Amino acid sequence: MTYVFVDYETRSPIDLKRCGQDVYLERAEDVMVGLGFADGEVVIRQSLREFLTYEADAQDCVFVSWGGFDAAIARRVEKLDCPNWIDARALAQTVGLPASLQTFCAAIGIPAKKDPRGTRLINKYCKPQEDGSFREMTPEDRQAMEDYCLQDVRLLQQAWRFLSPLVGEWQRVHQANWESYDRMNRRGVPIDVLGCRQALRAVETQTHEIEGECFARFGFKTTQTAKVCEFLGTPDITKQTLEGYRSKDPDQMWVRDARLVTSRAAAKKLVPMIEMSRNGRIHGAFHYHGAHTGRGTSMGVQFQNLKKGVIDPAFFAKLHAGEQVEDAIQQTQQNIRGFIKAEEGKTLVIVDYSQVEARILSWIAGESYLTEAFVSGRDIYREFAASVYGVSQGDVTDTQRAHGKATVLGCGYGMGPKKLVIQAGTMGTVIPARAASELVERYRKSYPAIPMLWQAVDLGIKGLIRGRNECFTVGECIFTINPARTMLRIELPSGRVLRYFKPHINSEQQIVYIDRNGPVRCWGGHFVENICQAIAGDLKTDFMRRCDDHNFHAVMEVHDELVFEEYEELSELVLKTALEMMTETPEWLDCPGLIKGEGKILPRFSK
Repeated sequence: MTYVFVDYETRSPIDLKRCGQDVYLERAEDVMVGLGFADGEVVIRQSLREFLTYEADAQDCVFVSWGGFDAAIARRVEKLDCPNWIDARALAQTVGLPASLQTFCAAIGIPAKKDPRGTRLINKYCKPQEDGSFREMTPEDRQAMEDYCLQDVRLLQQAWRFLSPLVGEWQRVHQANWESYDRMNRRGVPIDVLGCRQALRAVETQTHEIEGECFARFGFKTTQTAKVCEFLGTPDITKQTLEGYRSKDPDQMWVRDARLVTSRAAAKKLVPMIEMSRNGRIHGAFHYHGAHTGRGTSMGVQFQNLKKGVIDPAFFAKLHAGEQVEDAIQQTQQNIRGFIKAEEGKTLVIVDYSQVEARILSWIAGESYLTEAFVSGRDIYREFAASVYGVSQGDVTDTQRAHGKATVLGCGYGMGPKKLVIQAGTMGTVIPARAASELVERYRKSYPAIPMLWQAVDLGIKGLIRGRNECFTVGECIFTINPARTMLRIELPSGRVLRYFKPHINSEQQIVYIDRNGPVRCWGGHFVENICQAIAGDLKTDFMRRCDDHNFHAVMEVHDELVFEEYEELSELVLKTALEMMTETPEWLDCPGLIKGEGKILPRFSK
């Protein structure tokens, strides 16, 4: 097989950053394509089709690009069938290194200074003029554009020398998972575009009214940061600052409230929902292995960050009827998930893993009491709260149980009392500081194998870095480091490997490694959290592949949830089968009954 390194330069009247890849490609066309080969040669062609027509057979080539954009151009714009395509960026992300080609190369020691002419040339020739037309490229600028294109091809060739040893692992462990994400991205997330437009209009109207009143009363708008800070006497107007702000002056409190209302981010989600939709669906939004742990991420709408809540059908009925909506900003914030809506005649089947990280943690730590409680279906939150507050389980109050829930779900990775108070607040629970200290201490005493796991991982990794050992096994995982001590490896029970680049120990005796955003300081609890999240991700991708085998139609994934869009008459069967499949753990998780899930059938996405 011939390896061909590919980098397209394209143009389109659509703004790629604003509207996303899928909509951009609807009207995209090739400007040129840079091609590189294993022997170091690089060439420019007008299109990949030209190359495959006269110089090579697609079936005999393995195409390598940085990201899925180039493969999508070949498929969508050039209508080519190139079955052998490798996403080098996805490979880089499995190592925990940056997703940008330039920053990836810099991280591994390859000089990667970007040609400053590139941005000027792209803005000049790849973006439309006011009348929608594109400028004709001069011969001098075309040569400069070719040089710019080939610069990335050469970087890709050099990056490949670092990444190519991972290809076998990719094909064995990751390829099938990536393909599941690709199928989900092609199906697309169904969006209620009309509802989005109506809600955005209502939000803009309410925002304009609030801004107008603020300016009429005080001479400034809530968007004028310096003026608001001066009026309130605050150093900034972040959400945290404003939510904690108190004043006896009703005008100051009115401005504070107005700023909090108009700055809510939920309405801003409506714009990408509208602009990224093609025929009522958003395609290509999800990235396989977007996080270091292997969890998926999304771009554009950021589906993982949509506010949770039970939606109000009456709100959407008013939007579609064109009726006035009271407090549109607040209503949109509370109902933001509901703008994801199944097509007519179909419904959403939503399944969610229950307490999955806490269950995995109990298993890898060997905390048998906690594991048995999860398997048998006991109310572990109530049990824990009863032990802390010295009452029978039947006498545990709702507040006490909520404290137990926040502790069991939050303290598994070494969280202290202060963070527990904050974490509980995000769950709608208030824990007094004194109670938080007692809860943390009791958690560690009740489940001693868990803090022992943190310490074992911390000491073991430090031993690897210092050269005292070459391998150790703990928590169902195998920890190793390469001879040069530049790559820490954690092999998960599934066989997938987490990698940590350039691990070392700083002067404060903390473990430090380099990830896609720079140095990360951590300790054993941090690695245990990564492991649990990674195993949870492995469970979900295994589940996604099996759902594909059953021809279920996954359209989105959010944290521990997977959402299918199915015909109404099949939805009950899909839900029943999917929940059964969630509890069927793979061979590498030898604890029957540990993993459980719950699900529901709804026309719109909701908690």
